[in-house]
Amino acid sequence: MKNLHLDFIAQPSRFRFLGWFMLCVGLCAVAAVWTYEHLNTAPRLAALRQELIAQQNALKPPVPVSTMKPDELAAAWKHAQVVSDQLALPWTYLFEAMGKASSENVAFLSIEPDPGKGRVVVIAEARDFDAMLGFFQGLQASPNFEDVALQSHLINNAVPEKPVRFRLSARWLMNP
Repeated sequence: MKNLHLDFIAQPSRFRFLGWFMLCVGLCAVAAVWTYEHLNTAPRLAALRQELIAQQNALKPPVPVSTMKPDELAAAWKHAQVVSDQLALPWTYLFEAMGKASSENVAFLSIEPDPGKGRVVVIAEARDFDAMLGFFQGLQASPNFEDVALQSHLINNAVPEKPVRFRLSARWLMNP
């Protein structure tokens, strides 16, 4: 039987330098590719970003420039406040109170509130004089109205039923 000799310490290889050289070449190649991509794609990305911003700005509507003079703007603002105040009125309570005071014999033609003065002017038409008086007395008895005053009335004699058109004003208590 032959002797078996095991050598656990490796002898230096002749190609060890070649391995390190190949590692360095590989690292240089990776660095070159990364640098090329970085230098090549960064300007393209910047250009694409600028183009995207330009397209987004083109899609935005232009900011309107006010051509109103300060006096016109102030008048428009006051008008908007008046409209806002009218929309904020408790219309439901006004209509309910007027509905309770009226009957089927009264038709409302116009209801004009004046929130600044707390008054309301009503133009209506009643089937007859008694219906008008009933509505007038109903408003006087209502807790929602004070100072009810009949301003004018006109009996239409041209129509056989002789309806009465009338105008009255009252102080409207807006707190329901």
